[in-house]
Amino acid sequence: MRNLRALEAAYGCRVAIEAGPRYYTWGERWDDHGAMREVAEETGCPIIVDVSHHLCSMKNLGRDPRDGLTREVLERTIELHLTGLGRHSTPGYFYDSHATPVPDEAWRLFTWVLERCTSLKAVTLEHSEAVPAEAYQADVARVVGFRCGRE
Repeated sequence: MRNLRALEAAYGCRVAIEAGPRYYTWGERWDDHGAMREVAEETGCPIIVDVSHHLCSMKNLGRDPRDGLTREVLERTIELHLTGLGRHSTPGYFYDSHATPVPDEAWRLFTWVLERCTSLKAVTLEHSEAVPAEAYQADVARVVGFRCGRE
């Protein structure tokens, strides 16, 4: 928390925190978003939920996609990130991929999360030039559809 406060002081602005994807557990305890909630409660910093990072983590850890996305976390969430998923060379493992379209399971989790974010300010769609133009346009239209209430 001291480092977060030092960053904010150095840059003169709020710093939001985000969990990266997980590929293994650290013993029996797993709760990246719970740890972020604790930091947010202590410092007042906002949270970014990368839906695709979270989905990868849950698939890699064999957990329900909604695990860890508590009301307390989502109420502090100001930004959502969304991208595709890739299959790791190790069977059963996934990673977030900016080179693939957003899969249906990520859209389902995004919809569930979006309905529960009361402080949301932004949605970031993360794609590289490797995503075919038609798929990119479809994903952009779908995000815009959520914003305009069409989803």
